[in-house]
Amino acid sequence: MKKIEAIKKKMEKLNKEKPGTVLLNPPVSMDKVKEFEEKYKITLPKEYVEFITLVGDGGKVQSGPERSAVEITALGGYEESGYPLEKIGMQFPLKRGWMPDFGDRIEGTEDIEDEDVLDEMTGDQWEKIETQGNIIVMTDSESSWRLIVNGERKGEVWQLSEFGIQRLIKCSFLRLLELYLSGGLNEYAIECRDKEYPGEPDPVKDCRDTIKKIGLKMNPPIDTAEVREFEKRHNIQFPEEYVTLLTEVGYGIKKTSSYSSIKEIYLLSELDCLDDLDQPFLIQTEEDYRRIFYDGNGDPRRFSWNGKLLYPFQEKCSMWEFIYHKKEFGKKAPSHPGCCPSLNCYMAAFPLLEVIIA
Repeated sequence: MKKIEAIKKKMEKLNKEKPGTVLLNPPVSMDKVKEFEEKYKITLPKEYVEFITLVGDGGKVQSGPERSAVEITALGGYEESGYPLEKIGMQFPLKRGWMPDFGDRIEGTEDIEDEDVLDEMTGDQWEKIETQGNIIVMTDSESSWRLIVNGERKGEVWQLSEFGIQRLIKCSFLRLLELYLSGGLNEYAIECRDKEYPGEPDPVKDCRDTIKKIGLKMNPPIDTAEVREFEKRHNIQFPEEYVTLLTEVGYGIKKTSSYSSIKEIYLLSELDCLDDLDQPFLIQTEEDYRRIFYDGNGDPRRFSWNGKLLYPFQEKCSMWEFIYHKKEFGKKAPSHPGCCPSLNCYMAAFPLLEVIIA
């Protein structure tokens, strides 16, 4: 009830400052609300019921010169206007906003190229959004605000416009009115949109932030020409993300913090000794994997370095746990087909991370 009293005082203040700002119809009786709920097999959100039974059942509000007036829909106005109420007892079909202009597509249509089929499915999607589990509680010349009355987001108000339907996160009916009356609705809508549709990720920034977070000190990045010279010498081409790491983020570790699991990020000069980098990567299929790591009886093979036996940790573990365990790259190394070791960790289960290049 405190929220109801706060809204009433806000409206009274606005009308006192500028008469006619808020023009509401008389409240509707609780009997009419119950009749509506029973007829359409729904339970209206509590805050909405309190407003239409204690403050006003629909009307017109003009919050300020920067906004057009909005119409608040009266409960009886739905049937009078022929509003499609037959499906409001069904579940609202969405859990997050659906904004085609922001790249949203109907689930399962990613591989459909037939425009006619897509148009038909889009039409069906709009029909569900406009008729299932929601009612229009407020409109202006450009948008409508829909109160979810059935489904996971019940009690929230969503904004529908020509761009799609946007979720106003945890925005109840009274919260909607408070935001509109205070002039903060547009800002809140933008804030919610940014949460559901964040900007394009910046992998370089994310990588730098992670390196800083775990306490690594990297050498300065190297020039792209140095990377291309290495590629030319070995007749290979690195993945562009790896090139970006070397030329924009950092080139090898300068100093490792005591709590980091990273032991070493190799320099290209330390990898020049590797042969056969331009040959295909050893494992291309599941069959290749099993041929190398399992014997004819299907049992894991045993591998040995420096007289020590090493057993596979689990069936799907990295092959490089075995082939390149504790290898020293400062000396001439055996053939290293199709990959470069890029990262060495303290963790025994993942001593090396490799960049596949062929």
